[in-house]
Amino acid sequence: MHLFKLFSTTALLLFLFAFSGCQGNNSDVSSSGNLPNNPDTNSTAITVVLPTSSAILRTNKQVVTIKVRAFDSAYNPYSSGTITKVNPSSVLNGRDIGTFDKISAPLVNGVASFTYTAPNNLKADTRPLSFGFYHDSDSANIKTFTMSIIPDTHQVVLTSYELKTSTPDDVNMNLNSTKTFSYTVYKKNGTAIQNSQIKSLTVASLNPALATLADNMGNTESVQNSVSA
Repeated sequence: MHLFKLFSTTALLLFLFAFSGCQGNNSDVSSSGNLPNNPDTNSTAITVVLPTSSAILRTNKQVVTIKVRAFDSAYNPYSSGTITKVNPSSVLNGRDIGTFDKISAPLVNGVASFTYTAPNNLKADTRPLSFGFYHDSDSANIKTFTMSIIPDTHQVVLTSYELKTSTPDDVNMNLNSTKTFSYTVYKKNGTAIQNSQIKSLTVASLNPALATLADNMGNTESVQNSVSA
């Protein structure tokens, strides 16, 4: 009888031990299937994530907002430090890679935001552009954002020009007299634009009560006080 009791007690202890061990193994399995339930909260490793890692540039000067997120070892938003942007190496060869509003951005509630403006002329180079982003605690851990370039057709390329006149700015004229003014448009590098490249040129009078403007064909515009050539 004592032997049966001893055997029963031993069997019960073994069963409890086995059941406890099964529970321990199950606790290591994540409910989501890809994240452990017991991360190392003492670690200082920061994970940088790009929720969106690509964009398509279709128009010149297109604006793209890039958001970079950071998490601590417990997968909570990490708001210390900054996220820094890395340019592609093609910038060293003089390529227009566009511009960012900042080189680095602080983390706010685990998010750093950047505003990117595409190049002035996308057709000049349609190779993809790749920019890197990293947390200042680990510059080797870089996440890549890629810009694919597929330009729309018939786009206007904005360029800086300078307008010069052959006549001095301060002109003295008699009543009922006429004077001819000529204008030349120059690129920012000093090269004059050919007439065939200029669609129209509008000149407006600041004081239309004193004079009437006419184009080189003798046409006047008395209502708008401006003429186009």
